Amino acid sequence: MQRGKRLIVALLTGLSMTAAGSEYEIRWLEKNYDFGLMKEVAGPKSGRSRFVNTGKKPVMITYARPSCGCTSVDYPEEPIMPGDTATICYTYDPTGRPGRFEKSVKVTLDDSRKEIIRISGNVLGTPESLSMFYPIEVGHLRLTDGGIDAGTVTMGSAPNKFVNGYNQSPDTIRPRVTSGSPGLKITTNAEAVGPGDIVTYGLYFDTRAHGETGPVEIPVVFSLDERGESGESGESGEGSASYTLIYRAEVLPAPTAAINRGKTGECFIAPGNIDLGSIPSGGNGVDFTFRILNQGRGQLDVTRIYGDREDFRLVKGPEKIKGGKSAEVICRLETGLMGKGPFRMKVKVLTNDPMKPVNEISVSGEIE
Repeated sequence: MQRGKRLIVALLTGLSMTAAGSEYEIRWLEKNYDFGLMKEVAGPKSGRSRFVNTGKKPVMITYARPSCGCTSVDYPEEPIMPGDTATICYTYDPTGRPGRFEKSVKVTLDDSRKEIIRISGNVLGTPESLSMFYPIEVGHLRLTDGGIDAGTVTMGSAPNKFVNGYNQSPDTIRPRVTSGSPGLKITTNAEAVGPGDIVTYGLYFDTRAHGETGPVEIPVVFSLDERGESGESGESGEGSASYTLIYRAEVLPAPTAAINRGKTGECFIAPGNIDLGSIPSGGNGVDFTFRILNQGRGQLDVTRIYGDREDFRLVKGPEKIKGGKSAEVICRLETGLMGKGPFRMKVKVLTNDPMKPVNEISVSGEIE
């Protein structure tokens, strides 16, 4: 009997809470807001969202909180009576924020209900703010990076890097991007870029398609024809513009999973450090030598020898060394291209040695 009474009381309580909750009702006249294309130079811009209290009791907004400090909110603090309309105003500050944006304003009512207002827009940036985020200018297209350094990658891998672009003009543009190597593929999320829009370019480096180990420098050309269909300069353009971005990487041989010491070469370089001492400036350069010894039984394939300076030249080097044999390497430093003072460089030797495919020596000296 007591159990039945408790069940009846619980049902009545639930009905009472449902009836009370139904007295709090609102209807939005407009909720989400799109600012459209904004000019940063014009400063902050305001919008509004409104709702009507369609319930039987007054409604209060306890607070309204924006998702970031770039947006401020103003809302009524007094109760909204049944049948009245509440207006929530918000202001977005575009200063230093070029490109599209999506923000939110969380509105909490006194019945603990939470409503989310979505605001969006697109900011056409000033030259000052664009130079901070997109320093490279290609006509009306601006880029985040003037070069990409992928660092050290292993043959067989395929790293992916990204460059963002921004259309600083009031018109739609269609940039063209071409790669200087079949191993570097360029993708984009948009062929046509609207005013103030951001476009992303993916630089996918297929090391196998490139086919070579050692340092890599691949030109990537961004070009933009800003002339009209007649061939004359349009309202927003002054002709053609282009920029060459350099993609850099260092491709190392892939390690060998299975090692058979009876059938592979083993690389040893002597000496490991070379001190050239004092070198007169200018002239035709200075030569230095070292030897590569194959300490294994199998053939040692030398795939590449290179230095980390532009003034390094390989004069003579082996391609294959039989087991137990050695070969001389002759290198040259173009001292006429070097400034005065001490220097240090690395010379790398890439081979098919599965234990140590990359060997290097240190070369130092001082240009007088």
